[in-house]
Amino acid sequence: MEKATKTGRVTRTIDRLKLFFLGLFAFITSATLIVHFVWIWPGKECEAAHKWWDWRTRVCAQPILISDVTGRIIADPKARAEAKKALGRDPNGPDRSLLVLPPPPKAEAAPATPAPAKP
Repeated sequence: MEKATKTGRVTRTIDRLKLFFLGLFAFITSATLIVHFVWIWPGKECEAAHKWWDWRTRVCAQPILISDVTGRIIADPKARAEAKKALGRDPNGPDRSLLVLPPPPKAEAAPATPAPAKP
């Protein structure tokens, strides 16, 4: 039985380490690309469109003003313009309200009915 030479063991160890680090490099590179394709780049596109990016659910949501939900208008014109600008809307554009109440029904006069006669 021959003893393995020291040079042969070192060469095999170096070959194994080369493969290990090459595999580690490939894994880290592919993981980085997946993270960028799935979370980073869509998030940047969403934020560039003045929307909110939720990285946990990967949802690009349209922000709305609280005044749109409640129907109350922001009293200060400068604050209203700044809020619209932050959402990417035209500061001089119309106010959008999600709470649109229909006008109250007109009270119709009920026809007068004669009272029943008492016998």
